[in-house]
Amino acid sequence: MIYIQVKSDRDPRVLADLIAQAHGTAPVDDKLAVEANLVREVRQHIEAERTPRQEMETVNFSRLDTENDWTDL
Repeated sequence: MIYIQVKSDRDPRVLADLIAQAHGTAPVDDKLAVEANLVREVRQHIEAERTPRQEMETVNFSRLDTENDWTDL
């Protein structure tokens, strides 16, 4: 996780521009280029190391305790 402080003089468009640039959907503003690249690199690194959906462990419903079943409530 990274923390970035955006000083925008209370202008919400600055944060929106940073997010758009980090996702590559906006032209790069020179003032936000470094931060946008940092966010993009961290996001790509996290996505590359994430376990694929097909390999994630799931609940084995056949092994659940039937005496502690609250689904009928």
